[in-house]
Amino acid sequence: MPVSAVTQVKAGRSQFQGVFEHVVEYEALVDPVSVNSNSFEHEVLNINGAHFGDFCLVSFEADLQELTISAHVSGLNTVDIHFVNNTAGAIDLPEAQVHLVLLRPIHIHP
Repeated sequence: MPVSAVTQVKAGRSQFQGVFEHVVEYEALVDPVSVNSNSFEHEVLNINGAHFGDFCLVSFEADLQELTISAHVSGLNTVDIHFVNNTAGAIDLPEAQVHLVLLRPIHIHP
């Protein structure tokens, strides 16, 4: 899966005062490989500042064609994005922007 450089888009936290101390949006252009039936593919994003315990919200700017998408911090400065196919056939997604928001709860201090 080719991925472009990850770009920080926006940082803020006023909308989540009292809950999250760190809220940052990132984006990257991703061209997922075809995902076979009942399997998954993943992409690793290098995101400076990602820590275990961060919440990850992820979206894809194209029709997921019944795939599901999720993200989690898999290591310091590393986020995995998973494309899961639970259908009966392979699905090939187009190249599109991935948007990722990392949210760090106030009680987590890396």
